[in-house]
Amino acid sequence: MENMKIANEYRRSAQLEHGELSYIDTDPGGSSNKAPILFVHGSGVNAMLWRHLTVAMKSSHRCIAVDMPLHGQSSATLDMDFSLNGLAKILEEFCENLKLKKLNLVANDLGGAVSQTFAVNRPDLIQSLTLSNCDVHSNLPPDTFKDTVALAHAGTLWERAKPLTMSVDLMRHHSEVAKGYEHPEKLSEALLRSYLEPVLGTKDRTKIFERTLVSARGEDLMAIEPKLKVLDVPVLIIWGTEDVFFSLVWAQWLRDTLPDVRAYHEIQGAKLFLPDEHSETFVSLLEEFLNTIES
Repeated sequence: MENMKIANEYRRSAQLEHGELSYIDTDPGGSSNKAPILFVHGSGVNAMLWRHLTVAMKSSHRCIAVDMPLHGQSSATLDMDFSLNGLAKILEEFCENLKLKKLNLVANDLGGAVSQTFAVNRPDLIQSLTLSNCDVHSNLPPDTFKDTVALAHAGTLWERAKPLTMSVDLMRHHSEVAKGYEHPEKLSEALLRSYLEPVLGTKDRTKIFERTLVSARGEDLMAIEPKLKVLDVPVLIIWGTEDVFFSLVWAQWLRDTLPDVRAYHEIQGAKLFLPDEHSETFVSLLEEFLNTIES
């Protein structure tokens, strides 16, 4: 809770073409001479996923964590382009808004697919890329998430979600977010509500969330494979071994496909949201990686 409060003290907003994008920025003046770190989350969570990392690393780097459209405190409309390319363009516009010229891009879950797309579209903006458990190649959506996407396609997600958001116990133990944690019973009500209420809290917001889910297509991710194979950017891969969505096969695919993987780490027992539950290890590995490319 303490890091959630500290991170929110750095909250700001950017007015983009699609609407308002909320974000955490630990050094809005850009006083550091190092390239900032931009943290990108996936579906159903928000910038608070990175709260421990932004607090831990703010003394060495400018740390920026976005709430992607609809998530957290960011706005969204039903007619937005929620495809991987559409979301990557929003990140690009966000970087232009903040006048960011070089980034250390760090991503998780669907944010990893968006960041891969962003990186191949704008490699000139990327100093490094760190990927943790995320959509890779043909694994979008992952098999374990296909039932939820099917509900989104049918337009019936609200019927399933309505009782979920009325019970903290259901959120902790029966939500898709809970499946991404080793210890969902430890999640605070404040964090869970900050994750789920923006995307499932009302029927209208759930309809927009359905659009985000059906717009992320595997064929769009597979289409960028030729560009990934020649992406001239240092890469760090950090992967939890017990993720029910993204198995180690996909970490190994990235390791064997991206041309400049500088470090590859498996965190035993970790699940999807390892940046939260294994933040100290994540920080240590990220700092070591950044030290090698910034020295």
